[in-house]
Amino acid sequence: MVGYDGSDESWSAVDYAAQLAGRRGLSLKIVHAFVWSTPYASVGPYGAPAALDADEQAHTRIRELLERVRGLYPGLEVDGYAAGRAPAAVLIAESGHATLVVVGHRGTGGLSELHLSSVGAQVTADAGCPVIVVRGEGDPAGPVLLGVNPEEPSRAAVEAGADEALSRKLPLRALYAWNAPDAETFEAGRVDAAARLDAALAGLATSHPGLTLEPVVTHSLDPATDLVDASATAALVVVGRREISGLRRLLMGSVSRTLLHRAHCPVLVARQHLD
Repeated sequence: MVGYDGSDESWSAVDYAAQLAGRRGLSLKIVHAFVWSTPYASVGPYGAPAALDADEQAHTRIRELLERVRGLYPGLEVDGYAAGRAPAAVLIAESGHATLVVVGHRGTGGLSELHLSSVGAQVTADAGCPVIVVRGEGDPAGPVLLGVNPEEPSRAAVEAGADEALSRKLPLRALYAWNAPDAETFEAGRVDAAARLDAALAGLATSHPGLTLEPVVTHSLDPATDLVDASATAALVVVGRREISGLRRLLMGSVSRTLLHRAHCPVLVARQHLD
């Protein structure tokens, strides 16, 4: 599923989602949700609210968009609809029935390059499935980059990264940036970090046969910046987010937030359930 608002960034998200769906053998649903900013500021003929014109324009836009996508991607199963509701709310409500939700980094508000749109932020925080925020180009031939924190491992992120890498026929580069407390424990810490990373990736060879795995352990004081820098040569960067079951209190870590604002390539955020 992909959100569309008429902006160039959202068209890039639609195009990205169409390619992803075709690559993974999925159908594509395009959702054009919108909110009338001044629904009754003026009236049309016979007293009809001007908002009705906006509604018709939205339905026309989605029909034209569907025709465009079908023309560019023949054989792709694609449908969509327009809804006069808050975009984030519509996408979040639909996400429980989706494999992935794709959104653009910026919307029609003309936000700065480093600023994630409010829709993107809300959907990434609350969606019931993994979310891809399309930003930057990165390197389409580069690896899928997976950020791993073995102290709080996200199996959802590991699986999502492996799925994407395998479908793209790219290696999965799993990066664990760790910090040794002092020089005396550096070597022991490095060995322990490598073992922790291997444990976090355990089982992928069985669940994803044919996957090329590249575990990378680096010593760093700033894992978020390491991932941002590495994203410049990656096709996609994947990280996890946590949910406390029952409370539905979603926690977005500093690494995820940094990537969503600064990564050089699309970012996939996968939801991890915690008991």
